[in-house]
Amino acid sequence: MKQLQGLQNALQKAANLVQGKQLVDTPQAHAVPSPGQQHQRSGWPRPDDPVLEHLLRDFRSAKLRRQFFSHDPKEYSETLDVKVLAGTYNVAGKRPPTGLKLHEWLHQWKDCWPQAAAAPAAAGSAAGAGPDIVAIGFQEVVPLSAGNVIAGPSSAGADAWDYVLASTLNGDEWAGRNFGRTFGSNMASQAMYLNLERLGAQAYNVLSTQAANVVGSMEKMWTGAGAEGAGAAGNGGAASAAQQQARLEQAIASSEFGEDEYVQVVSKQLVGVYLTVWARKRTARHIRGVQTTSAATGFGGYLGNKGAVAARLRVHDAGLLLVASHLASGDAEGDELRRNADVAEILRRCTFSADQQPGGQSLSGGSSSNGHWGSSSSILEHDNVVWLGDLNYRLTCSSDEARRLLRADKLEALLSYDQLTREMEAGRVFQGWREGPISFSPTYKYHLGCNVYSGEPLPPGVAMVRAVDSSNSLADSASDTAEDSAAAGRDSPSVEKQKKRTPAWCDRVLWLPGRQLYQLAYGRGEIAVSDHRPVAAAFLLEAHRYNRDAVQQLAEAARRNIDMSDNAARPRCSLHPNFIELQLLPFGVAASHTVSLSNEGAAPARFYFVAPPKPRMSVDGQMCWDDNQPISPPWLAITPDQGEVAPGETASITLTAFVSGGGPASAAAHIAANPPPPPAPINTLDTILILRLEDGADSFISCHGSLLPSCFGMDLDALLTLGDSPVLSETELQQGQGKGRQLLQQGLERVAAAAAGQEGEGDLLALQQLELGDAAAGSGGAAGGGAADSQLATGLEERVPKEVQRLVSFLQAHLHTPGLFVHSHKACCSSLQPGHAPHTAQQLQQLLAATAPIRWALDAGVGFPQHVTPHQAAAALLLMLQQLPDSLMPPDVAAVLVHCVPPVPAAMLSDAMSVAEWATLRHLLALWRRALAPDVAERNGLSAFRLAGVLAEHVFGDTAAAVPPEVAANRVAFMMALLDPQAAAPATMQQHQLAAAPAGQPQQLPGGAPPPSAPVHQRGTSAVAQPAAQQPSESLI
Repeated sequence: MKQLQGLQNALQKAANLVQGKQLVDTPQAHAVPSPGQQHQRSGWPRPDDPVLEHLLRDFRSAKLRRQFFSHDPKEYSETLDVKVLAGTYNVAGKRPPTGLKLHEWLHQWKDCWPQAAAAPAAAGSAAGAGPDIVAIGFQEVVPLSAGNVIAGPSSAGADAWDYVLASTLNGDEWAGRNFGRTFGSNMASQAMYLNLERLGAQAYNVLSTQAANVVGSMEKMWTGAGAEGAGAAGNGGAASAAQQQARLEQAIASSEFGEDEYVQVVSKQLVGVYLTVWARKRTARHIRGVQTTSAATGFGGYLGNKGAVAARLRVHDAGLLLVASHLASGDAEGDELRRNADVAEILRRCTFSADQQPGGQSLSGGSSSNGHWGSSSSILEHDNVVWLGDLNYRLTCSSDEARRLLRADKLEALLSYDQLTREMEAGRVFQGWREGPISFSPTYKYHLGCNVYSGEPLPPGVAMVRAVDSSNSLADSASDTAEDSAAAGRDSPSVEKQKKRTPAWCDRVLWLPGRQLYQLAYGRGEIAVSDHRPVAAAFLLEAHRYNRDAVQQLAEAARRNIDMSDNAARPRCSLHPNFIELQLLPFGVAASHTVSLSNEGAAPARFYFVAPPKPRMSVDGQMCWDDNQPISPPWLAITPDQGEVAPGETASITLTAFVSGGGPASAAAHIAANPPPPPAPINTLDTILILRLEDGADSFISCHGSLLPSCFGMDLDALLTLGDSPVLSETELQQGQGKGRQLLQQGLERVAAAAAGQEGEGDLLALQQLELGDAAAGSGGAAGGGAADSQLATGLEERVPKEVQRLVSFLQAHLHTPGLFVHSHKACCSSLQPGHAPHTAQQLQQLLAATAPIRWALDAGVGFPQHVTPHQAAAALLLMLQQLPDSLMPPDVAAVLVHCVPPVPAAMLSDAMSVAEWATLRHLLALWRRALAPDVAERNGLSAFRLAGVLAEHVFGDTAAAVPPEVAANRVAFMMALLDPQAAAPATMQQHQLAAAPAGQPQQLPGGAPPPSAPVHQRGTSAVAQPAAQQPSESLI
């Protein structure tokens, strides 16, 4: 090291002799202090840790918890050292040159990392050299041009730097074999990228990914929303935690990754800010609960040229939150206040989705992320937070003074002028945050390709090495090369004179002090790709991990001790009945039963329901109890699921059985995926509920029944295999005339009473008594049961389920009905808004009950009742599509629409759909196109935009309210391309809305997004309207 330092000093003196006192920064070595010098080991987590709270969720007694927490935490948990490297680099819109390696930056402490504790390292602990987790935040990963900021950036820059990062961490061979030139080729949905590659570059010219970048940012600013976790992941917005976790699990399961190799855990891009997090496979096995969010703070407070992205994850049972940001630039007096404001906005708007309340269930029956974050949503509500990025804080001294101090190697004196240090000490920003000692030179602003600060003349013989050479760059297109060449021109010596900047520590890494995260080292790298230098910090995360079995055993032991001492004072309750006979439960009809809980003791009785125990295999291959089970199956709701009963009082608990479809998390899908053991019928409904008294005994409620099947909730291919036979067998039909028919009629009467106040719609819900003995439909049934009209012949009728054909045949004769499809749900359910699918369980129940006469006729193979209205039939058709176990639109298509609108939708669909799905879609499109014919649309008031908005909410398996505005808009554009592929549509989405909305009543985009105020989708470059050669022909769809 001394020899190296001497060589550096000699080079410095030689440069000074040639041309005055010259500023040439050189790499600096930074000593890594031992952990013992930095901190005392934190030991154990807090009792209010949300993970521990989740593990003890079935033990709510205050006495029990006091006894549990009297134990030494070492009895039920252990601490594992996890080494974290956090780095930041502003690449100034440059691509990495071929062959670039980041070892000098990321591996500068490779041989100095602290080892794990003396005890043998457990799986996932910090054994071995190098970090376990690498988190890198890039800024200006794409040039901050108006096109990238307003229209939305390409991911090519992030892809290129990810490739270099993969090559540095795992080697060139690994990167070429597993990572490739395209981001996520072995980690994300390969089908999506194959589709994009087949569609070509035009797939990136999208209708509304660009538009809704502005719309979504504005909406988040107005509403304060920012989380994408419940929905959010990867580079997409909605992705959400489920998609992030799925991608991580896929990488962990792959045999292509060695235990010491790194896998990408999460990534997130906001225009130029890009956060990418990697972990060794042995550590990644113990990461879960990944969520991302972002906040744009650029021009106007919502554009993405500045802002932050954040990701949180659980390592073992410890939380880790990473923030990558790019704050407002400028070295004028007062600019630091703009940066302070950016930090405040990021802290306010960067929020994550909190966990659901215990026992809470969504309409789809899904549960929250398994990160168990409790109520923590904002950045400051988390432990173990690292904030990195180009914070852009400058020096308050003059440029000449800064350069004089640098020449004199007086860094401490120069640091006294640092804006960030002053603002933090004054309490105006980052209150409570810390930064390690700075022993390296300012990281900004340099001549490209060398270690000479901007504004200093280059010494003779020092060549200006360009960071990006179009002949050997990772850029893949002519446009990339032209962009890089233009960037190189901007840094010519003549321009540099005009861009003279005072050196400053713009690039920083901060952390929020806690009891588990400690900084070990802080330094910079010497990579000369841009006018910044990268910075990195080494951290030690003392991650705790709970022993689930030990927690359970200690809690049970505490329960037994309390039972022995407090048996006399325990609440005593009786439950009646404890057996519920559900009998025959028709699909889509709710059946409620009441259970009485009587307190016969002298103390108040607090009750709640707990999930039945279910064993599972852990990641270590051991059998353990699954701690993520719901308290009841998706088809059974409990109201209330917790409460208190006073002595001598009785509480009523309502159990509501309701089976509906609509995705893999639905009740119908759950029943199909969990058949009872033989010889029980496949549609058997059986469950046991566990009612727990706080400080008392458990009671059990057994529920038994059977499901009356329906064409709703069945796969189209399964319906097709039935041929001419109805869904209901003769035995089921006879049973349905009893209790099932009575429940249907009760549901219909409730909905009819709720809709009785709708003026002019009295006959819509005049639902008649079902005549099950009516003559069965011959070739297709009576009253709308005939074969499809000849005008709708597509040549694939024999591959379309008969139930769909009957609905289409009925609607073909009533296409002139005003508001058909758009207002059909509203006509059947007064609580629904026109053009929207049901969003709540109550709305879904009412709509299924209102369409029950049609559904029963289809299931039984009999004619439609006499007074069925066109709106009921249209609502039934839309509901049938929504209730499919898998959405009509394939997942690959939905994945593409997160990013763009493909230019040839027919080609994608024909490859991704089954025969029955493809034939059904073509049959339905023929109906909808006929409804949009000028002579028909003049009477029914339909437009392609309105109809596409309704269909988009029913064929993708989720509602527009569950997806970001840009994705919802992409889906509408996709459906418009299917409905009218040859039309020359208006130039902007706003014109679509104005053309479709009544005078004075402009529509909103699906999901509630307001119409953009500027053109957001130019047809000249759109992926929806292409030249004739690019459009799907009528022979395709």
